[in-house]
Formats: sequence, C-alpha cells, structure tokens
Amino acid sequence: MLQQLDSADELVILNADDAPTIRFKDGCCYHRLDWFANALSKQGGTHVTRIVLKDRVGLLGDVHAEDSLLADALARLVDSGVETILCVGDVADGPGNLDRVCELLASHHVITVGGNHDRWLLADTVRNLPDAHHRSQLAPTSLAFLRSLPVTREFSSAMGQVMLCHGLGANDMAGVSPDDFGYALESNFDLQALIRERAFDVIVNGHTHKPMVRRLGQLTVVNAGTLFRHHTPGYVVVDFSSGDVTWYGLAGSAGERRLLGTIRVEDVEAG
Repeated sequence: MLQQLDSADELVILNADDAPTIRFKDGCCYHRLDWFANALSKQGGTHVTRIVLKDRVGLLGDVHAEDSLLADALARLVDSGVETILCVGDVADGPGNLDRVCELLASHHVITVGGNHDRWLLADTVRNLPDAHHRSQLAPTSLAFLRSLPVTREFSSAMGQVMLCHGLGANDMAGVSPDDFGYALESNFDLQALIRERAFDVIVNGHTHKPMVRRLGQLTVVNAGTLFRHHTPGYVVVDFSSGDVTWYGLAGSAGERRLLGTIRVEDVEAG
C-alpha cells in the first residue's frame, strides 16, 4: 500500500482504486509510477518525497523472461491482497516471452529496476548467452519499457530507508550470498560502502538468485531470489508492519513457504 504524503513542495502519492497515481502540487496527475522521470522533467525538478512502503509488499526476483511464472506470481500476490510489488530486474534473457513479461510488469504497475542482463540487451553485448534476447526480436513497447528502468529506486518505510536495486547500489554485478563470510564480506567494496554511508537501512536486491535476509552492520539485505525455472523459482513478501520476510515457491515448489527472517525496528533504530 502507498501512503498519502502531504507537504507544500512535495509530490502526493495516492493509492487509487486500481493503481498508484502520482499527483503534483499543481494538480497534474500521472497514473504510472514508471513516468516519474518524465513527470519530474515537466515539473522543473520538483522535490520528491520517497514513496512509503506499508503493510505487505511483494518482491519479484530476477525474472529472466519467465512469463508464465511471472503471471502466476502476480496472480498469487494480487489474490492475497498485496497492492505494491517491486522487481529487482534482469527482466531479459531466459526461456520465455520477454514481450509478455514487459507487458505484465507494466500492466500490474510493478516498480522495477534494471539488471545487468537488461543493460547488456540494450547495449547489444554479451548476446552469446543461452536464451539471450536481441533488440530486433522485441516490440517497441518492450524496448521502451526496458529503457525506462532506473538502476535504483528509493523508498521510506517503518523499517527505515529502503533501496531497490539489482546488485548492490549502482553496481548491477555486485551481490552478497548467504554463504559469504569473512574476507568475502570485507572485500565486497560495494557492500562496505553502503554500510559505511548509512544512507539506507534495507537493501532489496537480486542477482544471486538466492533468497535471503542478512543483517550486515546496520544494513539488512533482502534478496528476492528468482523466477528462473531451474533455480527454485519463487517470490517474496515483506511485511513492513511486522518485519517478516517470507518466500513462496512456484512451479515444482508451489505450496512451499518459509520465513527467511525478520527486519526489526529496534535494529534500525539502534543502527
């Protein structure tokens, strides 16, 4: 759910009946969150308040063109009453229909960032991968959707400040895994920079295809996993009221669920 914010020089985020709507103080409305950048340019750099993540929020991991599994995940999230859904990118390169994936993400107003595979596709590089897509294969609307994806998005929540990214911050090739310890963490410069800068309390990311919750310094990293059929596909729900982070299986793991961990308010306040 998106909380309404009121301030003289700020954007107001409304939770409309069927989709989020952005309304600026001058009354201009934008019905798609993907139109943030375009709307901001028209407003001459109006200051934006971060969207507030409330209650249960859905997380989609690396999609990799898995259109059928994406449709299943979206249907399950909508049926369970989840209103806000985030996606960590790597929309492209996989065995499914990328045009349908882009249409599903856009039509469900999923707040999405780009991943390294999306960047490679748009730059027409690293196209020798299995199931790699090519720009010539895609509908113009799909290319426009992929080009619109930012590297990061930022939010506020009861659990602190939240960054949505693919890897770690602006580096879509970085990541942290459940089995990284010692030197692997100490030499992870992107992770250490995020811990040192203390600008965010929660990082929501993907890239590793390994769903997890890890507390690293004052930072909590929530990995959304993946929809890729060969890597235990599933999706994640974060309850920003309780802090619980739960993984739900799809395909062969459908019906499975497990608590990945809990983001605790006292941890954020202590940090």
